[in-house]
Amino acid sequence: MHSIGIMMKEEKKKQTETSWEN
Repeated sequence: MHSIGIMMKEEKKKQTETSWEN
């Protein structure tokens, strides 16, 4: 359960970084 939360958080962070780059 905790792993999913961390994964989701990391994925969201990656998406935000990509958005900023674009």
